[in-house]
Amino acid sequence: MELTDAQAMHREHGDRFQVPSPEALAEINVGYFAKVCAEPERFWVLVTALFGDRLRGIIDNDLLKSDDHGLHCGDIIEFELRHVYAIQKSDAASLAMARSATNAT
Repeated sequence: MELTDAQAMHREHGDRFQVPSPEALAEINVGYFAKVCAEPERFWVLVTALFGDRLRGIIDNDLLKSDDHGLHCGDIIEFELRHVYAIQKSDAASLAMARSATNAT
């Protein structure tokens, strides 16, 4: 499974392709949601662990193109900050889900 490099897409397409700033990427923590892309589909991942610029998380929405990329809701994946298209900050519920998932693995 190959994830799309959002930062490379931004460099290639400039202002027509927005990505989070380096400062926003540095703020990602357990319980945040990160949007990534496995062509041809973008999806949200609940971040459960951080390892420098690498992250681990659980796919958090149903996917329509699983036959193309082999991923499904609930799968655990690892990715890098360069793969992040968008960020949603944590709230109490997402933080509790991330902590629960971390304890289960």
